[in-house]
Amino acid sequence: MRAVAFHLRRQLARPHPDTAGGLLLEELAEQTRTATHADAVGDEHGLALTLPKLIERTDHAITTAPASWQEEATRLRVQAHVLSAGLVRRLGYKDLAWMLLHRARPGTGEPLPVLVEEVRLLIDLGLPEYALARAERSEHAGVGSELPLLAAVAQAMTGRRQHAERFLAEAAGKATTARELGMVVAARAAVAAEHGDTEAAADHVQAADQIALDGAQRSHLLTVAAAADVRRDRADQAAVRLVEADAVAPLRVRLDPFARELVAALAGRTTVQATALRILAERAGMR
Repeated sequence: MRAVAFHLRRQLARPHPDTAGGLLLEELAEQTRTATHADAVGDEHGLALTLPKLIERTDHAITTAPASWQEEATRLRVQAHVLSAGLVRRLGYKDLAWMLLHRARPGTGEPLPVLVEEVRLLIDLGLPEYALARAERSEHAGVGSELPLLAAVAQAMTGRRQHAERFLAEAAGKATTARELGMVVAARAAVAAEHGDTEAAADHVQAADQIALDGAQRSHLLTVAAAADVRRDRADQAAVRLVEADAVAPLRVRLDPFARELVAALAGRTTVQATALRILAERAGMR
């Protein structure tokens, strides 16, 4: 998994894209869809195997695509860089994530996917005020519900719950599918947990349509639920949530520092899931 950081750095260091060979833009679009699906379901290993070549090929497409296909080639290149930035961010290579996002900009404007991933990165860095400043630029990038949800989490991190609720309401108003509505409920759980309101967080988790969520989103929701259970001194229930999250998206859980802290905190405190939790800890490299 961590070798992908080396390969992506090597791609960034190349002064010019490899011009040997090439793919039809339709084939490149299919490869990008495959990588996007791996990201959505939490298949970190499959994503890592795909991204270095995808960066190389989308760089190549920019230099070879005819003028009529330049917009599509640019979109694919941006998507490849955003997916790569998200993966290395989760792996802890924050500097490399910034480099990829900076390189993702097509020269003019800031595509919405780049802004969304930048806000996620700033939240991970513990810089909610900067995350909010970036989110404000969404007016010039496009319309969607993801940025209001991230802004709600950032507001919660600064202790402004009323502001967070306004962003949640904005996102709910923009949601049009069961998946987007599920994301809003999951964000409500995260905001409540950030404020230490474990009862509300548990209620939101219970209300969430987990079937509508992608694997990575469901895994994150279950991790939030496990944290709320730990704070309510429900170790067995928390362990059940973590084991379920691991079953949904194993590497998302095992590489997540927060999830690893929960596993360590639950060691010796659960009886019902003691064996499953021990196996999870061993697979995550924890002894």
